[in-house]
Amino acid sequence: MTVQPSTFIPGTDPNNPRWTGKRKRIPRCTSGSAHMGWGKTVKECEEAFADWHHCALQIVHAENISFRLLAFVRQHLNMKTGTISGTNLEFSKMGGGCSIKTISREIGLYEGLGLFIGTRRRHKLPGGGIIEVRTLRLSLPKTFAPGIAMREDGP
Repeated sequence: MTVQPSTFIPGTDPNNPRWTGKRKRIPRCTSGSAHMGWGKTVKECEEAFADWHHCALQIVHAENISFRLLAFVRQHLNMKTGTISGTNLEFSKMGGGCSIKTISREIGLYEGLGLFIGTRRRHKLPGGGIIEVRTLRLSLPKTFAPGIAMREDGP
């Protein structure tokens, strides 16, 4: 006779209290965030992105959140302005086809960490209706948590 496993109820396992069944909430960056200085030449822009990406990877890893946004930032980044623009639907497609709610939540987490400064614009569509476009500008928190290091110049 086979014994059926008991139903999983989040938060009830005293040996594993981290499973609560609730979404992770990250406290907003209290020091504020600063826009990334963006260069005028392609090399300066690449260096600025590399600096941002190096710090962003460490911050996201320390907070134990998804790397989904970091995976597609470089491919869709406007190198002249240091921004990424699109609708939530476009961002969800860029992020591997996840749901719109998932990508919206993750953008909010990244904004809370000080990695993006986001703005929203609404546009009327010719056939009627409204579309909302997000513009995410690369930024970094003004102060870093202990253990977060800037990128060193290397080969």
